[in-house]
Amino acid sequence: MNETIIVPLTVDNELYPALIQCFFIICCGYIAGQLNLLTTAHSIGLSRYISNFALPAVIFKNLVDVQFQSVSWQFLTSVLISKSILFLMTVLLTYIVERPKNFASMGHYAIMTTQSNDFALILPIIQAVYKQSHPEYSRYIYLIAPISLVLLNPIGFILIETQTRLDDQRRHRERSWSYFQLISTIVGNIAQNPVVICTLLGVIFNQIFHQHVPSLIDGVLTPLAQSFTATALFYLGLTMVGRLSRLHARLVLTVFLLSTMKLIIFPLILRQAVFFLVKPLDGNLNYTLEYSNFGFLYGTSPTAPSVMFYVPESMLSLQAIASTELVVSTLLSGPIILVSAKMINIRTLSTKVTECYDMLLTTTAYDVSILSLFCTIIVLIGFCLRHRWFKTSFIHKYTFIFVGLQMILSIWTIIMHHIKLFASFTMSPIFDLGTIFLALATRTWATSISIALMFIICHSNELARRCSWMYHIFGWFVPATVSLIIYFCSLINQSEEIPELVGVGKLGKLQIILSILLLNVCVLINTISLLRIARRTYQSRHDLTDHRSETISDSNPTTNEVQALIDDNEEDMDTPFISRAPEEVNLAEGDAQLFRHSILIALLTIDAVICVAVLLWLIISRDRDGIYYELQFLDTVLLYGQGIISFLVFALDADLLVPISRKLMKIFYCFGLSRNYARNQNRTGGTLDFEIHIRPEFIRHSSMKQSSEPVFCGNELCQWLIEHEYMANESMARAFIQQIETNQQIVCLNRNQKPDDVSDLSTNCHKDTLDMGRPTAVVSSPSVTISDEEMSTMQDEAIEKLNEIRKRYALMQMNDKVFILGGYAIDSKTGRKRIPKHDYFYDHNKKELVPIPALPGHGRMGFGLVTTDDDKIIVAGGHNFDFESMSNVTMLDTQAEVLQWQDLPNMPNGTIGSGAGIMYNVLYIIGGFDFVGYDIVCHGDVLALDLVKKQWKILTNIDPPRARPLVSINDHVNPPTLYIAGGYSFSERGQIVPCGRIEEYHEEEKTWQVIADIPHFKTTNGLATKNNKLFLMNVVPETGENRVIKEYNLETRQWKSLHDLKRSSSHHLKKESSRIKLADEQTEEKVDE
Repeated sequence: MNETIIVPLTVDNELYPALIQCFFIICCGYIAGQLNLLTTAHSIGLSRYISNFALPAVIFKNLVDVQFQSVSWQFLTSVLISKSILFLMTVLLTYIVERPKNFASMGHYAIMTTQSNDFALILPIIQAVYKQSHPEYSRYIYLIAPISLVLLNPIGFILIETQTRLDDQRRHRERSWSYFQLISTIVGNIAQNPVVICTLLGVIFNQIFHQHVPSLIDGVLTPLAQSFTATALFYLGLTMVGRLSRLHARLVLTVFLLSTMKLIIFPLILRQAVFFLVKPLDGNLNYTLEYSNFGFLYGTSPTAPSVMFYVPESMLSLQAIASTELVVSTLLSGPIILVSAKMINIRTLSTKVTECYDMLLTTTAYDVSILSLFCTIIVLIGFCLRHRWFKTSFIHKYTFIFVGLQMILSIWTIIMHHIKLFASFTMSPIFDLGTIFLALATRTWATSISIALMFIICHSNELARRCSWMYHIFGWFVPATVSLIIYFCSLINQSEEIPELVGVGKLGKLQIILSILLLNVCVLINTISLLRIARRTYQSRHDLTDHRSETISDSNPTTNEVQALIDDNEEDMDTPFISRAPEEVNLAEGDAQLFRHSILIALLTIDAVICVAVLLWLIISRDRDGIYYELQFLDTVLLYGQGIISFLVFALDADLLVPISRKLMKIFYCFGLSRNYARNQNRTGGTLDFEIHIRPEFIRHSSMKQSSEPVFCGNELCQWLIEHEYMANESMARAFIQQIETNQQIVCLNRNQKPDDVSDLSTNCHKDTLDMGRPTAVVSSPSVTISDEEMSTMQDEAIEKLNEIRKRYALMQMNDKVFILGGYAIDSKTGRKRIPKHDYFYDHNKKELVPIPALPGHGRMGFGLVTTDDDKIIVAGGHNFDFESMSNVTMLDTQAEVLQWQDLPNMPNGTIGSGAGIMYNVLYIIGGFDFVGYDIVCHGDVLALDLVKKQWKILTNIDPPRARPLVSINDHVNPPTLYIAGGYSFSERGQIVPCGRIEEYHEEEKTWQVIADIPHFKTTNGLATKNNKLFLMNVVPETGENRVIKEYNLETRQWKSLHDLKRSSSHHLKKESSRIKLADEQTEEKVDE
């Protein structure tokens, strides 16, 4: 009969205080850093004290006392082999995946996954757990540490220094170096390391002092050793300050994978290595089990803070990864260490205790399934509302099936939890069969998606479509076949049933064996697919970069057209990329979606690896100790929580969740709940850190605020970065300045010293130019009877009368007036932007500019603009000076004696860059976009406001969603028809994706129907409407005019090319003509520096 060993209360009494003590001191250090109680110099001094005095004293003192004859060298060999395997695995994966190849990344990632926080964090935990049962275990920490410090880390240092010298040789080709010199330097540095020296001295004096420290030396070393733990933990908290905020979004996966390898993969490898190498003592298997559990607990130790000092100061991206991985692994290690420390004390369980744990696992599966069900429903709703994905993205069809399977698995688990108690003996295997099939099907469909991803990225969409039969066979047929084999074999051999598991091994050993084989195939295919995707992605980006360079150097007409059409305040935009064809821009959007799918496959692959580890345990060992149940619990959470993983991956996609939120806002609006919500457009991240934080703060606190010229001394910026703790030292600050200079965010004006010197620099975007901006939109009243030439002259006169520099404004043309509305003003002395105090209208008869109240909205831009037949101006939506989207609608009666803006009912949702039109006292607001988090997301809302009843009505959305569609009304038919043409959306990288189609709204069917495509529609084209005709135009670079190249008749629905049109002045329109609606007006909503 199995023996029951209950966790001693003394372990809890020691464990919880140790954990609380460690993390409380870490929190103290973090708070001290957040409150700036310690400067950078203090932090450096604390680090040097720890590494040069306290830690060497701890190692020397304890190594002298170690009794080497009682040490299990088999266990130390297991640790060496496990760390070596993980080190080599990390190097190889980095070598295969990362492009371009970076030896520094290989070495540093390997050091991060193998060097643990042995002395400061895991040692107190081990002392608390094994204080009574195995007090000698804590001494192994001092023997394990040299494995990383002396044997593995030097290999990483060689890789890091190799990359440093390669980079240095690229910059200075005349310099040369040899591997002998490199190795000798590294060996010399290691030999001078106080930790290594004290390790060797501890082993030597262990024999000299006969394993006992003399009292005189002990009295000196003890105070130093006792100061180590608290000081090291405090310093760990200090180093965690501000680390997560500066990580680039694309590196999140790297940090997560490194933390997973350190906290999950390494403990599993170490435990299996101990099982194979540590032999039972006198036939006592518990001897091996104790060491394996100890190895597992040691493996859960987070990364040591010292890894941050191994990165060269010039490699900023590696420093960001190291510091963030330190924070993530430390935070994740807390609960993992707690659970592991509790569970390793559970050795052999009685049948009653086993049933209790099985019940707990069943309850956990039920609870997780409920949460997973809600998550999958949200994702599926988002997919349905973004049904355009099923038309444009091949992979989303299979993702929809996959998430649907996750939802079915959750529903099945919930149902089984309630009805299984009442199920008969005959029906129970059928229920188990359903659980097995769904569990295996979710694994195989993840693999099918990985295969489809690999075909799409590495080959072509056409090949991926032709191989669709493969996805269905592997996704449906393979798990169904395996499940049926398991079921029929279980009916024959019911005696082999293993009853103590939840959904794993319930139908015998054959289920375990077949599941292991299938999961290994899935893991192998997923890994190969992800590796090929990574290599192909790098190659594609490299080719795209080369193609962009060729495009820029060619100075082709397309680039010139873009430069002519882009607003004059957008010098920093990547205009050559905008000029690319729409299909190529769509690739950028698809690439971001495929990246999310790659993350999903990577996470599910890790889930499959953990499941394989649990199944292998069942085959290798019959013992069910605490570590097994910990792994089983983790496997259960990951299996039944796959929907949560999918939600977390796609919840980062604003394009998925925005339609849901907008639908909810519309529902709230129908019940009378409406609010003018706003989204702050300010962004964070590594690439925007200089633009958003450093640049404005430096200007505010430096000598530049006293000068109208944005010129400063490089040394001034260098010192400022250090003083304000953006950089730790001068070397890092200079490297950062060189980086932003390479990115052309600052420009060197005078460099007559050393090549790496930073002298006079200029920042190029913090102020705006002192030139008058052109209007971003020009709209004329339906009552206008004057010619285009007269309107153009009147607009020029109005702008000349304006005594301030204004940009991103709009013009409203009347017969004898021109209104200047919205935008922002520029201080003519300092060049700083400000909110306009007034808007204006120009009285053509009196030749004077009259101020009127400023457009409500705190510097309003990007709004929809339209006028009624009786010359009432209506402004809808837009964003304010702080880039917050707006939902309010205002109206100005131009015939009133006193001009005042009047509020109309707010729209259900805020929107920017919408199209606007009026038909029979009904205002139509169509499309637009919003800032959601760090993304620009278009929507397809179609709203209608009855100007008489003052009520909004929601019509059928346009698909695909877009901003700035040209709205036109054909009033020559009965009933009048609403049309939209053109517009654009944004890819996830922020590039512009033009939409070249013309659609009409069918009132009876409540649908939008495409009636024509706009041929070769690009961002360089303009659109205008007049007399029920749509004009497609192109800019003339020499004159800055828009020339009509095609004409579409909304009544006959026919295109006429340039050759069919008469070359009259009516077809040769100026850029700022009243009826012109430029397709590239998106620049007014882009982020304004």
